[in-house]
Amino acid sequence: MPAGSLNRHICLILCMAAITCSFTGCSQMSLTKRQVRRYRPSNLPKHFAAKPIQDYSQIDLTPYAKATANEEKLHPGDRIAIQLNSGAWGEEAKQVWKVGIDDTGQAVLPQIGAVRLAGLTQAEAEKSIVHASQTRQVFLTPTVNIALEERPDRTVKVMGAVNQPGELAVNRENLSLADVIVRAGGLSNTSTGRIVVSGGTIDSSPEMTSQRGTLTSIGQGQIPARTVSLAEAAPAELAEITVPQGAVVSVEQAPQSGIQVIGVIRNQLVDLPPGKNVRLLDALAMAGGPSYSNWILDRVDVIRKSPDGQSTIRIKCSIRGAKNDSRKNILLASHDVVSVEENIVTFTLSTVQSLFAVGTSGMRLAVP
Repeated sequence: MPAGSLNRHICLILCMAAITCSFTGCSQMSLTKRQVRRYRPSNLPKHFAAKPIQDYSQIDLTPYAKATANEEKLHPGDRIAIQLNSGAWGEEAKQVWKVGIDDTGQAVLPQIGAVRLAGLTQAEAEKSIVHASQTRQVFLTPTVNIALEERPDRTVKVMGAVNQPGELAVNRENLSLADVIVRAGGLSNTSTGRIVVSGGTIDSSPEMTSQRGTLTSIGQGQIPARTVSLAEAAPAELAEITVPQGAVVSVEQAPQSGIQVIGVIRNQLVDLPPGKNVRLLDALAMAGGPSYSNWILDRVDVIRKSPDGQSTIRIKCSIRGAKNDSRKNILLASHDVVSVEENIVTFTLSTVQSLFAVGTSGMRLAVP
């Protein structure tokens, strides 16, 4: 094809493209204005704005967790060996009993009878047995030594957005929610801050009864399920929430989410990093950047679902504006669509590039 003829064809196509783009853009804009509410960063209503993501993994609960006690207390279900020396002469003065602590927190000892031992350390339990023996006038000058023989498995299951999910052995009588989270390695950056504690039984003791006033007898009782939101609860409050043995602590994990980037850019789905906030310029950079300079390509529309999911809004943004004013570099929400908009200049440039590529290929084929 002669060069002059090729140039005339290119000019004709460019003129038609410009006219088509102009009319199409106007009709689409008219349709969009009728069907979709449009805003700018400066007049975007608060209820349409993206909510910042909170990284709950940064919360340090260590100051609110209790250190492991040096002396473990006895629990219902424990089996203990009691060595008692009555203080009399001869081998008959020494007695060894192996007994269990029942669900009411008591152990039944030969000759002495029932003695409440749950909730006491071993040293406190030894004194309690001596006191019961003396007040009941069984052995007046006894010495007592206690050894823990067997303890049933006591666990709490932790699942969801923690760094070390699994089962935790409960060595103390009761753990707080702060204790459990710390022992599970802390919250991960995928946590939504919502925690549900369900199931399990709790051992009550005279000490707990006097302090909290909520438990009135020794033994085991059911604990109702409880939901905690870290967006509303202070970290110190987690130290006041008891997690009973056998309970399941479920830390809600945020679903995987992303932002779709389309238009005059490499179209792709950009994953939102867990616990991180992504703004307009971040998303464009993560998608590889616009195809043209921002002096040629400037307009970006953020298409967002309304909170009720019943309608769609468009937020008209500017790349240059976002670079010059942080308030215009808006925070993006999960499932936003970032559309880098075509204009007459970018359309013309892309058309010229396409025609130049076609013309070059044709000339190469025409050369013998």
